[in-house]
Amino acid sequence: MIINEIEIETPCGLMNTFITRPDENGPFPVVLFLMDAPGKREELHDMASRVATSGYYVMLPNLYYRRTRNFVFEPTPLGREKMLEQITDKYDLPDKSKALRCLLDYAEEKESDWDDMFATIRCNRCG
Repeated sequence: MIINEIEIETPCGLMNTFITRPDENGPFPVVLFLMDAPGKREELHDMASRVATSGYYVMLPNLYYRRTRNFVFEPTPLGREKMLEQITDKYDLPDKSKALRCLLDYAEEKESDWDDMFATIRCNRCG
């Protein structure tokens, strides 16, 4: 496996992104592996690497990059719901579609297979 931690330029600054792919030459279909509320962390790096072993170019961006490069999940006594509200307020993600476009543009330039990227149905709503 080839593993890199890179910075992708977006309209709001540099987004640190974990990228992993097979050793062989591509192109590979791209997987945008989006973090959950606790943020980009080692457990997600491990999951992304497991996906990549099946022949994918996996990108795991830090969606909190506008505020911090290293978000640390700290549960509070306020409870899960309140904590998620605080995270949403503190780490507002107003330009997520632009950030995702930057990820796809970067992948298109690298060892990914642009034709296969949208060949599979990604969600029921998208059709």
